[in-house]
Amino acid sequence: MPDMTFQRQYAGFVVGKRRIVYVNGFPRGAGDPARDGTTAARNFDWHSEPVVVCDGGPGFFGVEYDPEKKTFTHFEFNGPP
Repeated sequence: MPDMTFQRQYAGFVVGKRRIVYVNGFPRGAGDPARDGTTAARNFDWHSEPVVVCDGGPGFFGVEYDPEKKTFTHFEFNGPP
């Protein structure tokens, strides 16, 4: 994979009594509006809406972080490009 810079989104949830932080990672610019001015699928603001991509390749990933245990689990890539 080429050298990439990533942007991240965070969401919190609770499993049982454990607090978990979900990290949604994606290549810089992937959550930006389309540059051609279209209002297609990329007409949203990644700062307030989740970036959801199917088969985006290894640049798109998710991972869960447990702040109490200080561990990362369920690291998943988003399928083949």
